Amino acid sequence: MQKSNLQFFLLNALSIILVLSILSCNNDNSTNPVQSSEKQILSFNFESIKNPVIGSIDQKAKTIVLTVPFGTNITNLIPTITVSDSATVTPSSGVAQNFTNSVNYTVIAQDGSSITYLVTVNLNAIPTEPIELFGSITKDSTLKDLGLPIDYIVTGDLSIDGSALLTIEPGTTIAFSTEINEFEVNYYAGIKAVGTANKPIIFTGPESNQNKGAWVGIVIYSKRNENEFDYVYINNAGRNDFPGLKLSGNLSISNSKISNCLNDGISMEDGWGSLIKFEKNLIENCDGFPIDCYDFEQAMPINLTSNFVNNGKQYIKISHSTSFNRKMTINPNKIPYFANSLSVCDDTLIINDGVEIAFEYESNIYVYVGGVLKINGSIKGVVLTGYHKEPGSWEGIMVYNSYDNSISNCKIEYAGGWSANLECTRSGKLTLKNVALNYSKGYGAYIDDEATIIHSGVTFKNNKLGNVYNSTKNEVTEYWP
Repeated sequence: MQKSNLQFFLLNALSIILVLSILSCNNDNSTNPVQSSEKQILSFNFESIKNPVIGSIDQKAKTIVLTVPFGTNITNLIPTITVSDSATVTPSSGVAQNFTNSVNYTVIAQDGSSITYLVTVNLNAIPTEPIELFGSITKDSTLKDLGLPIDYIVTGDLSIDGSALLTIEPGTTIAFSTEINEFEVNYYAGIKAVGTANKPIIFTGPESNQNKGAWVGIVIYSKRNENEFDYVYINNAGRNDFPGLKLSGNLSISNSKISNCLNDGISMEDGWGSLIKFEKNLIENCDGFPIDCYDFEQAMPINLTSNFVNNGKQYIKISHSTSFNRKMTINPNKIPYFANSLSVCDDTLIINDGVEIAFEYESNIYVYVGGVLKINGSIKGVVLTGYHKEPGSWEGIMVYNSYDNSISNCKIEYAGGWSANLECTRSGKLTLKNVALNYSKGYGAYIDDEATIIHSGVTFKNNKLGNVYNSTKNEVTEYWP
């Protein structure tokens, strides 16, 4: 009987404990739910960059490292962040941050616990894509060789302004993205582009357009004497009637090449440009003139060290008449000059052996009182001819003063548009030696008895009105009297 009561007691006690346990569990679920303690950054990316950058996360060290492209502005980057379910992060995803220094990001779990990640952003030391250039450069700047096929792409007009000096390092390649882009160096600014034989500096059009006129070209207005191009290549420029290089300021050019321009290679036609130096250059395959100068003074630095190959008009053009008021010397080049009138006013003009000048319609060489003309042909001789190679296509040489003017070993042809290939009257003084007077529309020579002319070896050919006309005697002779 006692044993049965004990069993009954134990059975009831176990039942009571079980009921209390169940009630206790139900009470905990309703009043104290379990909250998550998860607090991880699962991803940290920069999706606004052209090629999105994905952060490398070390969950143990709680660090995140991202490497962004060379040239990226890291002072205003917007991250995209994902975190554990029910967790939050501060600063928030989508909020711009300055990553010049490492930034702490704190993740707060649902249960209130938190952990901090240190985010570090590095700039790639080696660029993977060209850097875009456009607008105005207003402070001293340097363009470096980035080691890419194209280092910089000009996506709009580019100018150097104020007193800024732009330095371009050897090996740098700059491409202009469209046919309307141009590059200006303005009045007080400067440019120093010095390459090497193995690492030239290249200005070119877009990769997708390797045709002539793929971009406008370079314009230099600056008068700074430090402006320099050395081992600089300019390719496929000359759009919208521009040359590859328009020079209205000062520039030294050496060891450089201008190729495949739709118009002229270099133009200084406004009269303001000045070549400080022009040596060992090549201008090739341009549709216009390799060089267009305003007057002969601009052309003086050009010499036999430079070459001009396969251009549409194989002349150094002199666009306007030149008045020589100081002693000047015209030296030969690899190609002839194409010129307008030359006025020898107050000093001596010397034209040396090997020079060839083709004159435009109605042009002449006019020797005023006070001027002296010395044409010094010797081995190669000097050729003065008409650009259009027809009788009368220029006016010829006119000598009207009593100074010691002289012409030797010279061919004068296709003149006589006014009267003769050579006119010496009004007490003019002239010494002639081995001079050919050919293909005049008028006379070979026009003289009078007041002129003092010493001559030897003068020849004539195909002069329409005769060889020598003496206005005093009103007679024409076949040979010089």
